Amino acid sequence: MKFAIFGIDDLTEALAQDIASSQDHQLVWWLPMAGSIGQPPAWIGPQTVVAREEDLLASLSVADVDAVVISRQQDAAAMLEIIRQLAAYSKVLLLSHPVDLSVLASFELERVQQDSLAKMIPLRPYRWHPGAVYFVRYVCGNAGATPETLGSIERIEMERRIGDADLEALQVTFARDIDLLQAFTGKLLAVSGMAAGEKCLPLNVQLSGESGILARWSAVRTNDAGSESLRLGAELKVFGSKTASLSMADGSWQVKTSEGVFDFEPTSLANACAERVELDRQSRAVHRDWPEVTHSLEVTEAMAKSLQRGKRIQLNLDGRGESTAFKGTMVSLGCALLMGGVALLVFSAVILKLAQASGMTRLAILFEKVPAVLSVVLVVFLILQGLRFLIPTSSKPDSQE
Repeated sequence: MKFAIFGIDDLTEALAQDIASSQDHQLVWWLPMAGSIGQPPAWIGPQTVVAREEDLLASLSVADVDAVVISRQQDAAAMLEIIRQLAAYSKVLLLSHPVDLSVLASFELERVQQDSLAKMIPLRPYRWHPGAVYFVRYVCGNAGATPETLGSIERIEMERRIGDADLEALQVTFARDIDLLQAFTGKLLAVSGMAAGEKCLPLNVQLSGESGILARWSAVRTNDAGSESLRLGAELKVFGSKTASLSMADGSWQVKTSEGVFDFEPTSLANACAERVELDRQSRAVHRDWPEVTHSLEVTEAMAKSLQRGKRIQLNLDGRGESTAFKGTMVSLGCALLMGGVALLVFSAVILKLAQASGMTRLAILFEKVPAVLSVVLVVFLILQGLRFLIPTSSKPDSQE
């Protein structure tokens, strides 16, 4: 498979390294981040075209590329514009998760995906890893479990061991871990975070899902972890009728269950991307990738707000889609129109009385028409409510699977 990579981050760099060490894949095009051109990375091959921002679309449009990979960007608006343009040149776009920490940007990406013929696939290595797939199937019974089928799970604990990191790096790590956690909890409704130290470490986050499952996510510095778990990147424990644990090392992953211990060797992210692209080509079903990715960012945003405000944050999961936005807008306008209409009627009644008492006939006739004009405005507003039936059902991300 032939890849093109736009920018670079930790996830796409790992992908580029896998491509460089693979005989089945090739990196044919790469655009460095602005101002980052220096010594070419080791994974840049002799056949890789190092592009410039000035000839971005021109060079990419003539390149023989199977998939374009988008790295995490600092400028969300510029990133969205680039993705819209790239969607016209490529059939497959692979986007780093999170490509941006903004929930609004993720909503816009969902919209672009729905309106574009290009397939937009978020990179979810934690969900694609064979160890995670086996773990989810063992605990839940199937990879597509719903909250109703998760009753056997009592609680979930996940501990992430990392080096010193700023808040943004912690949010990126948290978003990726939540993407895995929601396979067991379903939608998360409440988030409460507490940091006890500099640079938000150690960090403890309590979560509760719509299925009633309680979850705890914590992050500690590597040197604060026990000696036995020093080499581990993270450990996920699920307690319930099928108690099990998943050790997520930088190399192999390990699943411990009552049936035994199962080791999963390191996998190639390039192969995982190729398999996912092929799966999307063969299937016409609408995947839950983007709604789940967006939800992980909603939870991440709630975690940051909880740390800032020092209180529990409730997530509103009903505010998605154009139909919901239209209803909310009309409710606000309706309240403003009613309050303004009452104030206008009282004001016009006072002015009318004063005009009649002063003999100002023209002014009195003018204000006598205010109730009629207001009635017309209200009727027009009521007619506008019918516009919600013109909103296509495809604009609701969770309407179908």
